[in-house]
Amino acid sequence: MLSCLISKTSGEARVGGLEVGNARDALAVRKMVGLVPDNVGLYEALSAYRNLDFYGKLYDCPGPERAARIQMLLQGLGMWAERDRAVQTFSKGMKQKIAIARAMVHDPQVLLLDEPTANLDPEAARTVRDFILERKKDGKTVLLNTHNLDEAQRICDRIGVLKGHL
Repeated sequence: MLSCLISKTSGEARVGGLEVGNARDALAVRKMVGLVPDNVGLYEALSAYRNLDFYGKLYDCPGPERAARIQMLLQGLGMWAERDRAVQTFSKGMKQKIAIARAMVHDPQVLLLDEPTANLDPEAARTVRDFILERKKDGKTVLLNTHNLDEAQRICDRIGVLKGHL
């Protein structure tokens, strides 16, 4: 709901002061939010770089800024050397890293992360955690969905538990 992919059924939610359920604010909310869903949904035939470039264009990121951002994201996630490889050749963990980069290519203020370290080996999970912590230091709001309590403790300032409601 916070990413405007599905409509709310009741209640109220705001992102950056904009009402999530308001159709006139939907595009602005989408530009403020970066989403990493449980299904990474990348274009398998495209390279990692071309995937990120495509999504950056969808968000109207200017060319030079987009290229610099893609390089920063891929380097930060340890994927720069793999930038020209087709995503279909990647492991699940590598695809997860590209999905995380895709969520951040437009420099959103809010990151919605659904199990961002699932399917990652311990070293890759540490890289992703450190990368997320750097985004927090940059002033980004991170909403993390995880069953990994250790990860939640390392990343989160506050924790909410869903059990029918928050």
